[in-house]
Amino acid sequence: DLMKAQGDIIIYGTLVFLDPTFSASVMKALTDYRMTIDMLKSPKVATELRRYLEKCKLNYGSFEESFKNFINHGKLNLEVLQYLFRYLPIHFDDYDRIIRMLVETFAIFLSRKEVDTTLDGPTKPVVLFHLPNEPDFEIIKKRWPSDYPKDKYHHYEVRFEFPLGCPASLAGHFAA
Repeated sequence: DLMKAQGDIIIYGTLVFLDPTFSASVMKALTDYRMTIDMLKSPKVATELRRYLEKCKLNYGSFEESFKNFINHGKLNLEVLQYLFRYLPIHFDDYDRIIRMLVETFAIFLSRKEVDTTLDGPTKPVVLFHLPNEPDFEIIKKRWPSDYPKDKYHHYEVRFEFPLGCPASLAGHFAA
């Protein structure tokens, strides 16, 4: 690795990466385009996943649902993050600083839906790379009124709050 051979280091706040490829490994874990829901069912991955979930005392059904939300919508939660980082030498106590770094560099962004208060916590970490390219028409049909009284409603809106600003690549997703 050229950067390591040259003695390059990456410093972010109190984190010092002596091996620059490590920070690339963190990003790779979050943005691996080969990840799919079907991947969990392949014999090799299924066996490893079962051992991992037993070791961490996690339920397969809830993990599968969380993983599906991550792959299809970019929604990241702790159990999926731990699974993605399972081969990286990151101590659990350092997750907070790593996540903060990823949020501040817009690899992950925090969104908050104003209407939905049933989910766990006011902000939702989202990995932009996993936002779908095509809209989910079933969700749109459920949430977007197809017929409404003209005298009662004048517009329909959805609001999201981005506490740290809007990531540059997000506009392309909304314009599509």
